[in-house]
Amino acid sequence: MVAGVRSRLDERPFVLFGHSLGATVAYETAQALRRELGREPSRLFVSAKEPPQHHRAEDFHRRSDEDLCGELARLMPDRADVLVQPEVRGLLLPAVRADYRVNETYRPASSQPPLECPITAFFAADDPETTVAEVQDWRQLTRNRCDLVVLPGDHFYLVPRRSEVLSTIRQAVSALL
Repeated sequence: MVAGVRSRLDERPFVLFGHSLGATVAYETAQALRRELGREPSRLFVSAKEPPQHHRAEDFHRRSDEDLCGELARLMPDRADVLVQPEVRGLLLPAVRADYRVNETYRPASSQPPLECPITAFFAADDPETTVAEVQDWRQLTRNRCDLVVLPGDHFYLVPRRSEVLSTIRQAVSALL
C-alpha cells in the first residue's frame, strides 16, 4: 500500500481523504505510512463511514443484482430511479460489487495505536449507513482533535455538497502552509 504513495511524498505536509470505503483505505494508508515510513498525514479526512471499530461485515457482494440495487436504493433514495435502467446497471454493478467485496471482507487490525494527526469526519444527516455516535468514535483513533462536519443529504451527499467539503479541506490545508 505504501509503495504507491511513497513516490508521491516529499517533505511537504500532506492530507488524506476518503469517502465510504475510501475512508477505510485512507485510514489504513495513514497507519501503514506511520509504520513503514514514520510519517503520517497532517490531517485525515473521512467521509460517510463508521470507524474500523464499528465495521460491519455484510454479504451484499455475494447477493443478487436485485438485492445489491436494493441496498444502493437505500443509500441514495432520491436517485434510486437510475438503477432501473439496464445500461446503468450494467456499468455500475460490477464496480459496486467489487467495492462491496473489499469493504465486506475487510478485517480491521485488533489494535493499532491512535494516529497523531487530527481527523475530520464528514457525516450526512440522512445517511442510513452510519450514525452520529459511530462517526464520533473516529475520536478514539487519534491523539489529536477530531472534528465532525454534518451536512445535509444521504450517503452520497458528497456530490451535491462538493463545494462545502472542498471548502473545509481547503481551510485545513491552507493552515498547513
